[in-house]
Amino acid sequence: MEATTSSISLKQHLFYALAARADAFIDVGPTTTQFEDAVRHRNAACRITTLRVGDVSISDALGVAGLNPAGRWLINVSAKADQVWDQCKVRPQIDDTGDVTLFADFNDQPSGRDALGAAINVLQSHGFACFAMSPEGAFIRINSAEDGVALHDRLGALNFVARPRNRVSNCVFVSHYYEGSGAELCLLELINELIRDHWVLCTVVNAHPSEFTKKYAQIGAALVFAPTPWWCGPLGETDYFFSMCRASLEVLTPLVQRLQPDAIVSQTLVNPVGALVAAETATPHLWSVTEFGDVDHDIPFLTPFNRILSAIYDSSKKIVTISHAVRRALFPLDPDHKVSVIHTNVTIDAALTRTENAAKITAATLREGFNIAAVGTLLQSKGQQDAIRAVAMLLRRGKPTHLHLFGVGADHDYFNDLAARLGVGGHVTFWGNVPNPLPFLAQMDVLVSCARSEAFGRSCVEAMRLRRPVIFANAGGPAEYLDPEETALAYRHGDVLGLTDALERLVDGEDLRSRLGAAAGARAETLFTADRFGGAMFRTLTAMRCEGVLSPAQPKTDASDILERAGLLGYALAQVAPPA
Repeated sequence: MEATTSSISLKQHLFYALAARADAFIDVGPTTTQFEDAVRHRNAACRITTLRVGDVSISDALGVAGLNPAGRWLINVSAKADQVWDQCKVRPQIDDTGDVTLFADFNDQPSGRDALGAAINVLQSHGFACFAMSPEGAFIRINSAEDGVALHDRLGALNFVARPRNRVSNCVFVSHYYEGSGAELCLLELINELIRDHWVLCTVVNAHPSEFTKKYAQIGAALVFAPTPWWCGPLGETDYFFSMCRASLEVLTPLVQRLQPDAIVSQTLVNPVGALVAAETATPHLWSVTEFGDVDHDIPFLTPFNRILSAIYDSSKKIVTISHAVRRALFPLDPDHKVSVIHTNVTIDAALTRTENAAKITAATLREGFNIAAVGTLLQSKGQQDAIRAVAMLLRRGKPTHLHLFGVGADHDYFNDLAARLGVGGHVTFWGNVPNPLPFLAQMDVLVSCARSEAFGRSCVEAMRLRRPVIFANAGGPAEYLDPEETALAYRHGDVLGLTDALERLVDGEDLRSRLGAAAGARAETLFTADRFGGAMFRTLTAMRCEGVLSPAQPKTDASDILERAGLLGYALAQVAPPA
């Protein structure tokens, strides 16, 4: 395992994220700290209380919050304030309507060691769960003063955070990919909302570092790298899959045992590592399913797809699908009532749409006539061939048009050859992988979504946010939030004539474009919100936590049980689990 986030930068990013939404901040120390200045800079509405070291104890800080329970309280204790950690008898009551996160630093001297032990005793008596921010393992849960002192002896100076024990406080998310795919953008938005709005400590597991994975650290999440193998691909890759499972478990099993998270969340159905580690560590597991798997991405799994779905269902305490269409297709029967639907939120930074890639968004980029955008993996199942053929028909009708394709994929050459055969090669631009296509979309006349069955349709929501009109294949996720003739135009996948006619209506109808764009933007503001996404996921995680405490324990499973249910037979636990 490679730890990428130092404890100092992790504390800073996390603190800054929480400070933006804190209702009140208490700074305990001898002088004004950078964190007090950071709160003033980021949150002018936050009430700031300063407690200088002297006769002040940490109980005084907690008492201030206890007397004013509503809202979110942020407390920072300086490393130079060791003496505040007293064994007080007064236990302020932190009301359930409030929330407190406490940060503290402990130096590498004996005084820091002693203060850490006292801090853990005091905070645990007040109902807090305690975590060390360590470059070795992100948010390491500390169960006792003895554990904390032992960790201090091994690592020296510690950055420390505490959260109320009665709340979901610490979750691990296993990502399937290290670039900014639609599913990863969804995960980034989710983690941002969980940290910012619900103060959850988040650790993200990814396979490789990249420019995209840095974004997790920038919003206050801890970042760990370990193998995240997919249980799909050519049959000959089965041995490689199992070797990578073993390597991943060797890294993640001891890590999760130290973190003791409230839950492990697996993002997308192609990567089973989160479920395997959850089984090995008896950690509640949630599977976030963001794709159909077969009809949208043509994914070849190592075993029959129905066996994969059975393993996903059996290995999860909860399953969240990105749309009702995905739920109906993959989990039509839900005997344990564990499947729910949460639409992802899609936020737009208006400044990014104006400045990022500005050099490319010029008059030379936007071709003469009507500019059409399609965003997504270049696959025939995504339907870009419909758009290419529609452009050819529009040109024959005397309508100057240009198609902009954003994305990469296995069918790039097929689409390029198709455009050439139809004589429209000069009217189709392949932009490749554009990390942020929003500046482009903001300049387009229309977005088309042509997939035969899109699980959600992130680019449709991005266009709605930008008040750009949308034409979509009337199936899958987009059909759940786009209304034909009200907020978009629709056609049947494969019906090129129908798509061409819809495009021609928009080419000739400026008023129609404006009306659809405005209506779609208003709909997006209502449907796609932080409470409906991060808030809903937080409530689901909270329900999992409560069920874990109140309900009988589920039958013990391990990694090999899950693989056997998936139809991957003949592989003993010794082949995938770390040695004892």
